[in-house]
Amino acid sequence: MISQLFRREFKTVGAYDGTVMAKKMVQESGAVIVMEDNVPLGLLSPEDLATKQYNLVIDCLSEKPKIDINQPLAEVIDLMKKCRVDALPVYDDGKLIGIIHKNDILDYFVQSIEMQRTAVQQIVHDLKNPISNISGLHELLGQNIIKDENKALLAYSQQACDHATEILNNILIAERNNNGTASKNKIELGSFLADCLAEIKGNASLKEIKLANHVSQEPYFVSTDRRKLARVIHNLLSNALKFTPQGGEIALSLAIEAKQYTIAIADTGVGIPLAIQPYIFQKFTLANRLGTSGENSTGLGLSITKELVEQLGGHIDFKSVEDTGTTFFLQFNLQD
Repeated sequence: MISQLFRREFKTVGAYDGTVMAKKMVQESGAVIVMEDNVPLGLLSPEDLATKQYNLVIDCLSEKPKIDINQPLAEVIDLMKKCRVDALPVYDDGKLIGIIHKNDILDYFVQSIEMQRTAVQQIVHDLKNPISNISGLHELLGQNIIKDENKALLAYSQQACDHATEILNNILIAERNNNGTASKNKIELGSFLADCLAEIKGNASLKEIKLANHVSQEPYFVSTDRRKLARVIHNLLSNALKFTPQGGEIALSLAIEAKQYTIAIADTGVGIPLAIQPYIFQKFTLANRLGTSGENSTGLGLSITKELVEQLGGHIDFKSVEDTGTTFFLQFNLQD
């Protein structure tokens, strides 16, 4: 539908005005509505003025289709092609309400393509983390671990598989969700954050990195989009794992204040060099680096994370000291 694409504000010109003034108005706005006694006669386009050399506006006017507000976009594009015009008048119940321009349609398609491209990039990036965790967990299973530990690792492996499946399912609904809105429900933060931390246990064990959960055991409920917040936490935990050397520590904590709560993910890793700190949230940033075990980086992870946090109505920040570690802070307002 074209309801969000047409311009409700438009310029008008009198039917018996001269074409010199009309040409200037058409050049500025792309098209104008021709009026006679406050009644719209039609749309005057650059093509009309170029093909008909008359002194009065009404003599240059040509018949054009009247677009209905509920008309499919594909039909509007076809009509523009057939009439060889870049703008058409839009009507609702027989009343002129605006003008739809070809350039506005093109802008819409460009934005849609970019949003879909970003969605695919996010999905591809997010798949790397759970699949990597699965690989690490199964490597541990092959190292003659006692049976009880095998059972726990298999449970963590299943969690990682479920996360990967959830992301794959998102491919099917990406087009419907490309507006970036969040679907919020109540979740219990303590158990949610514990599950997120458990999902990286396999790769943390491979690097002998200690995982510390400093979140209180007291239940605390918030309203958020569980899927999007999980992607944020998993991205930051995987990032911490990537840049923390063997024997280090990753800690997760939660601070609750009167009007907001803050989730912190701290590591004892290599830190972020001061020179690249201003660029780490940029898409395809040149600030991407290899991890402490040679892990690759696409330069997308923190850009995706920032977008998701903003969609959740939150704010992301960090503090980092080179060769000491990094802490990321996620701040969200409490719902009334």
